[in-house]
Amino acid sequence: MAGSKAKGAWYVVKLVFDVALVIAVIVAAIVFIPRGSRTKDMTEKLNQARSLYSGGQWRQAIDAYESFWALYPESKDPAGKKTDWENVGRAWEQYAHQTYNQLLEEQCKDPAEWEKVVEYYGKAADYAPLSDIMCFGDLVDAHVQAGDLVKAKEAIEAAKARGFNMKVWEKMVEKAGIKAKKAAAQEKAKP
Repeated sequence: MAGSKAKGAWYVVKLVFDVALVIAVIVAAIVFIPRGSRTKDMTEKLNQARSLYSGGQWRQAIDAYESFWALYPESKDPAGKKTDWENVGRAWEQYAHQTYNQLLEEQCKDPAEWEKVVEYYGKAADYAPLSDIMCFGDLVDAHVQAGDLVKAKEAIEAAKARGFNMKVWEKMVEKAGIKAKKAAAQEKAKP
């Protein structure tokens, strides 16, 4: 009789263990299988953004990264920053430079168009300081073209603080200031 009680207790323990094992497998399936699918989707979207960035499609890369971050806000690098955030900063910088060159080629005189270049460089600077003297030069010129000499001088000072020699752009801003004063004087002299 004692043997049958022990045998019965053993079956109960085994049954409880088997039920616990089945529950653990079900929970793991619910928790981990969708995560694997999510990880695969996440990897695909990130690779798509990286591919656009590598291909020099700056605006599309920026949009792809921003879409990726909206879908996967938990995606961070070891420093706690958004995954590939530095690529987006560089992409904004390149997009600003591309827009700047396009406006030069078109000989654009519309200050609103030049303000876009200023805006794009501002977005690049939100991620990291501008990377080289040409970025600052483009930014200064865009401010001048947009008619904002004060901001142009501020950009020159920011570049000089980073150790860049901005003499060429200082002369450009000085000439633009003289030209603006002459234009204002001529406007006043008109009857």
